[in-house]
Amino acid sequence: MSTVTRIAHLLDVATHWIEATGADGWRLDVADEVSHAFWREFRSEVKAVNEEAYVLGEVWHDSAPWLRGDQFDATMNYPFTYAVDGFLTEAAMDGTEFADRVGRFRFRYPEQVNQVLFNMLGSHDTARLLHRCDGDKTQLRLAVLLLLTAPGTPCIYYGDEVGMTGGEDPDCRRTMVWDEAEQDRELFAFFREVVALRNDRRALRRGRISFEREQCEGDVVVYRMSTGEPDES
Repeated sequence: MSTVTRIAHLLDVATHWIEATGADGWRLDVADEVSHAFWREFRSEVKAVNEEAYVLGEVWHDSAPWLRGDQFDATMNYPFTYAVDGFLTEAAMDGTEFADRVGRFRFRYPEQVNQVLFNMLGSHDTARLLHRCDGDKTQLRLAVLLLLTAPGTPCIYYGDEVGMTGGEDPDCRRTMVWDEAEQDRELFAFFREVVALRNDRRALRRGRISFEREQCEGDVVVYRMSTGEPDES
């Protein structure tokens, strides 16, 4: 099978599942190990079928080369994960440094990209959030609050909402706990409350973030989300 034939087959697969199932998009594993030329063609084919399809690439580092409007809509925002870890789970930075870190990586991309970056607090490739918090659910709640009040597309890794834990891969991939008697339902209620807050406040979904830097020090970080419209912050 020639290279051209292989590429055509992959593109056919990409468009087939969008058309056949109405899938909302593609999450592309190890995306930085595939050529930019292929991803440009991939995007063109997928968007021709559904211009609203979300094309998400797994890139662990600075993703600017993939986020110029011709390849991915967004990438997995591991820099956000690292910043939250540094501030909360590792206590390796104070509020001022956290604000600076978030500000620096937001300047890397256009604002329309920042608005859809795939924010997360863990994945199948990392130790679970509760594990990294040493079981401290108050710390976990603070991390979730940061996730769901930050610009971007928030992702909750399955089971975090009911208190699942686990170390590095493969321990982080334990089977989902479906029995409610074994779930932390109080934690689940907190997740629902913060998701509802985000859904209720447009500024949390569409706003820009600004830090009150004079108040960011020690273990305190203060920020505002605002659309610029009256009563939307």
